[in-house]
Amino acid sequence: MLRPDLDDISVMALSPGYFETENTDDMISDWVALLDTVFGGYTIDRVGYFVNSLHWRSDRVKLIQKDGRLVAQSVTWHEVSLWPRSGHVLWVAVLPEHQRKGIGSYLLNKTLHHFVADFGFLPCETALS
Repeated sequence: MLRPDLDDISVMALSPGYFETENTDDMISDWVALLDTVFGGYTIDRVGYFVNSLHWRSDRVKLIQKDGRLVAQSVTWHEVSLWPRSGHVLWVAVLPEHQRKGIGSYLLNKTLHHFVADFGFLPCETALS
């Protein structure tokens, strides 16, 4: 898809009862449990490897809670030396019982707007890997 701008993509709102929360060090076990439930095979060591090997910024982790429980998250990163104006989405995970409620779309929407704020916008072909 070739898109000249993101003007027609408005910022979304979360479904009622869900809210974005700050990433804190004491949430790591909940975060790993969420990844393991959704994708399988995730441990604190595996997540730690990614966190320590990427150009990590805690503001790139978006966490969604409902009723005090972590139910969804996304992680984005960028490698400035290789791709100075390119952002990458590493994980988008939503617990099965909270899927189909627009949470994943909300997280990806926030990511697009975050990337535009950080890098500006250059039209390009999109790629999935």
